[in-house]
Amino acid sequence: MKLMSIAAVATLLLAPSAAFANCIGTGSFVTASAATPCILVLDESEPVAAPAPGAKHLTVAPTQPAFGVGDAFPVYEHSMLIDPPRYGLPAVTGNWRYYRAKGHTYKVDAQSFAVLDVIAEGHAVLIN
Repeated sequence: MKLMSIAAVATLLLAPSAAFANCIGTGSFVTASAATPCILVLDESEPVAAPAPGAKHLTVAPTQPAFGVGDAFPVYEHSMLIDPPRYGLPAVTGNWRYYRAKGHTYKVDAQSFAVLDVIAEGHAVLIN
């Protein structure tokens, strides 16, 4: 029984890396083996460094925001940004909060949970 559990865990951990080793698959992440590096291009308008020889290119089209201005935002289902300046956003100075959902940043009213603004893609990025 213990051997079956170990085999199941090993399969779950190793299967994703095997599936994405050749830059094939869906999702917002890509992994690669050392022999075939992958380059993920998010925006064609930005210059991309010269790829490594034999590298595979993936172009990812930006997604449309799931919520628009005035929509009710499900605040209990998504992450609130605690330190907005860390993400390149101005500090919260009113009765609103920033939330992240599916790659987009939203300015949301703290009481009504209505979307006040959809932050432009590329504006809110993690600054280390």
